[in-house]
Amino acid sequence: MAVPNGFWTGANMFFDDREKQRLAADKFLAEQLTLTKSIVLPELIKRLDRQRTKREESKLRIEQAQILQLSKRSALALERSGQLKITLERVNDLLKQEKLDPEYIDLLDAYVSTKIDNDEDLAAAIAQGLDSNSFVTEAEQMEGLLLAMHSTDEEDFSKAVELLQPAPSSVSPLPLFDIAVTKGKIISSDDRRNTYNELGRALAGTLNTRLIESTTSGGKEWVNFKEPNVSGLLSEMVDSVLDFNQDVSTNLSKNTLAELADDLIKGIQPALINTQGNNNFGGVIFNLPWAQKNFAAAYRDKIANPDLDNEDIWKPYVSNSLNTPAGGPAGGSGGPAGGSGGPAGLTLGLPTTGDNIGNSF
Repeated sequence: MAVPNGFWTGANMFFDDREKQRLAADKFLAEQLTLTKSIVLPELIKRLDRQRTKREESKLRIEQAQILQLSKRSALALERSGQLKITLERVNDLLKQEKLDPEYIDLLDAYVSTKIDNDEDLAAAIAQGLDSNSFVTEAEQMEGLLLAMHSTDEEDFSKAVELLQPAPSSVSPLPLFDIAVTKGKIISSDDRRNTYNELGRALAGTLNTRLIESTTSGGKEWVNFKEPNVSGLLSEMVDSVLDFNQDVSTNLSKNTLAELADDLIKGIQPALINTQGNNNFGGVIFNLPWAQKNFAAAYRDKIANPDLDNEDIWKPYVSNSLNTPAGGPAGGSGGPAGGSGGPAGLTLGLPTTGDNIGNSF
């Protein structure tokens, strides 16, 4: 039986429509792929450029730090912790002002190196470098871009884009190193004078001594005392405060360091005050020269043990001077056998003698 002409006509129309639909779908997919390329590729390029720029900036900062004589390992550690940029800015600013402490870079390098040497995990992290396996090179970027631009379907495009994606980084930021942002500056004569005057006024109140304010020919004021031997102890206190203010391992402000120094003297105040009214600042053993001699060491102990009572800080130095074990002989708590650590108001274990004034005022 012959097939009616209408059947072939309908069949042809069906296949024509299907071809048109296929072509339309291909055109739509091609347009969508082109649109995706126009959106994704520029963003990928920006991301890779930012990554490359960031890496180059990191390398440049490390090179600058090495020019300043910071070791590469220390520079890398600071860069990975996010602290190298601000450190370089501070150093360069101080260099411009000609106020950079010449020992600062060596001190910083020694501090960071010690931290690395004493921490195996930190040392291993530093050894990974800046980027590990997460960096896409320019050659890899160009290869991925060419494949992506010439891809004709979504699958090929996705494979090309994978070449432009950095592998998950095995490098993570390091914890911050305890570097105070004010370190590195040379202590000027005005800095020292201000600290000297501030501590001097506090010390005058602690020792109940009369304060004299004198002015130099330059119009800058320095405090002075009726009893000149107070100045030796004050100078020792100022040196200790400024030394710790420059130490990169100490984050305490200069004001706090000065307050700790004054508090530490209050811990031996009873031994330095003469209750008879002559105010000769102690006796044969426990006097201003003794306090001056032991202050720097006691101050270091105070910084290392801020929660320890000032009296307890001084006990080993008192004991050494008395040539007895810390805590005093058996039967007492710092004084002679059977004693209670000295007269009322004194907790340092000083003996009750006419040469060692032990009562607080």
